[in-house]
Amino acid sequence: MMPVHRGWLFGAVLALTGVAHGAGDPEKGKLIVTAGDGSGAPCVACHGLDGAGNDLAGFPRLAGMDAGYLVKQVRDYRSGARKSAVMSPNVDDLNDDQIADVAAYYATLDTAPTSLPSGAPGALALGEALAQHGPGPWAVRSSGVAEDGSESSWAGQFQSFLGATSPEQVAEAAERVVASAGGKTEMAVLVQRLIE
Repeated sequence: MMPVHRGWLFGAVLALTGVAHGAGDPEKGKLIVTAGDGSGAPCVACHGLDGAGNDLAGFPRLAGMDAGYLVKQVRDYRSGARKSAVMSPNVDDLNDDQIADVAAYYATLDTAPTSLPSGAPGALALGEALAQHGPGPWAVRSSGVAEDGSESSWAGQFQSFLGATSPEQVAEAAERVVASAGGKTEMAVLVQRLIE
């Protein structure tokens, strides 16, 4: 009997089942993420350029996820094996190379949330301002003139955070709110004390 090497066997099984995929080009993926393919909304509309997603709206974080996992999920949406009224029409015209490119782009993104280092300029001023408005928790959300206008609507597209209980959490949430716009529009960040 001839010995079988498990690594070779596993690779052959992946190739035969269609799970194996090309590496994808992150630069091409970024173009698809930001502009779409012309048949649906671009990925950035829900998942953000930074891949942080929008937990409150139900759009998951994609940054740093395994490219193979993302390829399989998008293929399943495209084929109908996985159902989603939001995802399916936005990926139904993507070919396998485009899917691999998008997955490669999101896989290269940093998963670490940004935060304001303690003692950074503005941290003390933020803490003082929060103290004047009473104890938390606070809601942190976007506000901008261009959020809802005749040309476009960004309403509901940016991240919002509820329940921040410290100045550090508020500062981190504010940075993530601004980052969720991907530089596409100017905005202010509102911090509001939550009430019962």
